[in-house]
Amino acid sequence: MLIEITGCTGAGKTTISNLVLKNLIELSVNAKLIDVGGQFRFDLIAFPWFLWFAFRHASFSWITIKSLIRDADSKFTALNIYRNFSKKIGIFQFLRTRLNRHDIIWDEGTVHAVHNLFVHVNSTPRVSDITNFAYCVPMPDFLVYVRAPFDTIVSRTIKRGHRRAGNDEHDVRVFVTNAIASFEILASLDVIKERLLVVDNEDSNCSEIDRIAKSITKQILLKRHSRS
Repeated sequence: MLIEITGCTGAGKTTISNLVLKNLIELSVNAKLIDVGGQFRFDLIAFPWFLWFAFRHASFSWITIKSLIRDADSKFTALNIYRNFSKKIGIFQFLRTRLNRHDIIWDEGTVHAVHNLFVHVNSTPRVSDITNFAYCVPMPDFLVYVRAPFDTIVSRTIKRGHRRAGNDEHDVRVFVTNAIASFEILASLDVIKERLLVVDNEDSNCSEIDRIAKSITKQILLKRHSRS
């Protein structure tokens, strides 16, 4: 089973993903956690698989390109975003050939590409774009959307830095506003709801995060049981 963890930068996805993995392994589930991030080897793996996908879904690929040309804050940003998007799609196709060996937890997978493609400082997300995306993008078997308070996300984004949000507090707040709006639009769609678990990470203390991870683990086990 492929499980994706998504949500805004700074919502606590990585911490939660690691705890869920730990919980599953302790329960003797053969699970792995991946984060393709900036690792170049994933580009090499993904490229042929993305070409295979793009050839068969040319209209979807073209829609994403047009959206970036129209809305991205610069041409360089658009190019980099599309590279990350194509990598996610390619890795998804690759992972599908490995799911008989492991349950895979993916921190920021294909659905998270909504954040890459449609969240910018200088333009607001469009419902039509996100809807079209949701009905075309390859989906995980189970999707976890991690929410966190607006001010928490803003402060963490400023502290960590974000290439597209920049360093200006106003721009970061706009960026986070657009990110939350994009994820909430996505979460409202029926095609997403049928495989979605929403968790609210309201407090960053260890006991609360552990509770969230355990609730996600329980839902994963239920999902696995229903598929067997």
